[in-house]
Amino acid sequence: MPAAVALLASFSTFAVGFVARPLGGIVFGHFGDRVGRKKALVIALIMMGLATTLIGCLPSYASVGVAAPVLLIVLRFVQGIAIGGQWGGAVLIATESAPPDRRGFYGSFAQVGAPAGVILANLAFLLVTANTSQQAFMHWGWRLPFLFSITLIAVALFVQLGLEDTAAFLKLRQTGQGRESQLKAHAGKSERRRSPVLEVLRTHPKQIALVAGA
Repeated sequence: MPAAVALLASFSTFAVGFVARPLGGIVFGHFGDRVGRKKALVIALIMMGLATTLIGCLPSYASVGVAAPVLLIVLRFVQGIAIGGQWGGAVLIATESAPPDRRGFYGSFAQVGAPAGVILANLAFLLVTANTSQQAFMHWGWRLPFLFSITLIAVALFVQLGLEDTAAFLKLRQTGQGRESQLKAHAGKSERRRSPVLEVLRTHPKQIALVAGA
């Protein structure tokens, strides 16, 4: 790969994941309010597992040319969206399942996920580099940590089968369904519900911009 293309790809793949995170939070926050925290978190985990595993299957620049870094940037963008969805989903499940006076403490554990993932990823690459030659690492060894990420799909299945939606969400959904039934009974039609994403963007734009920028 030419040096200029390699440099551009390295900066682009690093940046695009962070740019996509707020978008992932918006998309999965919306669907989390609509279909449930658990479903949104499971989809985000599957997206992350598939995108990371596919990075380990990418063809080289020598075989497909500039399509290789482009595909890498696309997969990094998908990873960023998935991280935004996972982060928000994990925080919601943790805080909504916590006692009222311990929500901040329980929610703090979800914040450990991203930095812990960075540490584990570096440990995985250190393990691979320690057990392969430089030539083997450059040829196929670097793919192993990415391919191992398919285990995230197993984590998603565990969440799907082992967890339930939070009581707060179930109560909110029941309240919404009951209100909609009353509107249908009195007016013969349901009131169009405002999108949760649009509502929070309207009422808290400064806080969202601050968190997204941070």
